[in-house]
Amino acid sequence: MLFGISGLAFMFRVAPLQRALRARAEAGANSGSFDFDAYHIKFRNGVQSLVEAGIRSGEFLEKNPGDMTWALIGAVNVAMESRLCHPEVGLDKDGLARVLDVIFEGIA
Repeated sequence: MLFGISGLAFMFRVAPLQRALRARAEAGANSGSFDFDAYHIKFRNGVQSLVEAGIRSGEFLEKNPGDMTWALIGAVNVAMESRLCHPEVGLDKDGLARVLDVIFEGIA
């Protein structure tokens, strides 16, 4: 089982990728040599690879992997930005796990 269709499990699979890319972004930004477009492309490709693996394993529905990737990235980015800008109301890891569970289980 790749994910176990758990928002928390997915978050922990994506978090190391996100942290590594963010660290490179900060180092590059400080030196003036970071390619922000490449950062976003690498992150998106990494998440899409996880989505495609989930589809292949049968844990995710056979939907458009690009659309699924954007939905997941949207949730992760909102959680990160809210924690950075408004930590008093931002999503913590449990909140992000709940939001991802809504995505995995479906809204309707």
